[in-house]
Amino acid sequence: MSTRIFSEKIAQFYTATPAPSTADALALRQAAMRARDAAIINGVKRAAKASYRFVRDLLGAVAAYPRRRATFEALWRLSDRELADIGLNRADLPLILAGETPKRLETGEPATAGRVSLVVAPAPAVAPKAVPANLNLPAAPKAA
Repeated sequence: MSTRIFSEKIAQFYTATPAPSTADALALRQAAMRARDAAIINGVKRAAKASYRFVRDLLGAVAAYPRRRATFEALWRLSDRELADIGLNRADLPLILAGETPKRLETGEPATAGRVSLVVAPAPAVAPKAVPANLNLPAAPKAA
């Protein structure tokens, strides 16, 4: 095999790319530096915003604590019946102090003391239809 043929075979697989000029290399380097600088600035801005939000929320929580504590103490002085009238029980008071809403208040579940419901649900406007005990069977005829 001659060297000429071998060189032609190699040339088929490798395309010769011209070396970048100095101006092209400099432009590429400057573009990379600008992209790096923009990424650094963006990261610093995000960190500054996060720090600001943290300090703002911390100061807000410290400022709101006396008000939450006064609310807790006022609610603690109420009787169980008075708490039930506003839909709360004593177990809810620490959650209120922490600034949270008890989950059962979000779902509309009544406050209970033991097994007795302390909140009376309104009566339905329309009486429900009679439903057979076994829905697979028709209702039994009424005896005369």
